[in-house]
Amino acid sequence: MKQLALIGDTLIHRLIYPAFINGFDQALMDKYGGWMKDMHAGSDGSPLDPEIRITAIVSKDPAAKEVAAVCGIPHIYTSASELDVDTLDGALVLEDDGTKHLAMAEPFLTRGKFVYIDKPVAASTADTARMIEMATQSGASFFGGSALRYSPKAKIIKDALSERRPQYLTISGPGHWLNYACHNVELLDYIHGVKGAHVVAAGSEERGAVLVSCSDGLICSIHFGAGHPPMFRVNAQFEDGSVEWFIDDAIGYYRGLANEMVRMIRTGNAGDSATHMLDVTSVLEQGLLLLS
Repeated sequence: MKQLALIGDTLIHRLIYPAFINGFDQALMDKYGGWMKDMHAGSDGSPLDPEIRITAIVSKDPAAKEVAAVCGIPHIYTSASELDVDTLDGALVLEDDGTKHLAMAEPFLTRGKFVYIDKPVAASTADTARMIEMATQSGASFFGGSALRYSPKAKIIKDALSERRPQYLTISGPGHWLNYACHNVELLDYIHGVKGAHVVAAGSEERGAVLVSCSDGLICSIHFGAGHPPMFRVNAQFEDGSVEWFIDDAIGYYRGLANEMVRMIRTGNAGDSATHMLDVTSVLEQGLLLLS
């Protein structure tokens, strides 16, 4: 059996990915799950793969006890020093603060063990590059970022834009820049690509607009902050008019990402994740410097 640790001082998506991996107790999910219980609608509570389990949590979050109860995780620690990394096969870093991700992932990456990091992968390109370097040297499977990359509706947009090049893109969604609008940046990277992109920004980290100039000349305006509906909107302007899509299939993209975790743990193949993690972090970092 593959054994994983769940790590984060402030656990985000705490009853989404752990519940996909371990399965869950329905009564306790109903009690503690809040909005996250809706992401398991139609599920019978079974794990995605019975041979992969989270067996330990390292967290100061009071909700860690609830996660352990709902998902059947036997061990809870408050310090990473209590964890025997050598007995584990990997980690899920579900920490809200991207500045902490490097330190949390390092003990696993340097030992060649699987690591998934929830969005954002890191608060700086330097941290992302360092983690990729560790994974490359040790042979670890490493990926992270937004679940929107695994949205079936995002795939529809990607396919549509591959057939017709837009003149201009607009992507909008709720939340502040680094920890939530990273969804918007990841979505842009998935449907078009942001490698080598340059950024102009207006507003603050809490609310504003970021203009992303892609290396092929396409311009995308990313709007973020309070007031946007709890979904993601993509508008593509073509010569003969515009087309608008909404990404609101949260159950689909959360399950899609969880399935990718399982695939990667089974195969050890991280695909092209290193490239997109660096590209997305670069845009986020450029925006953060301009919005600060």
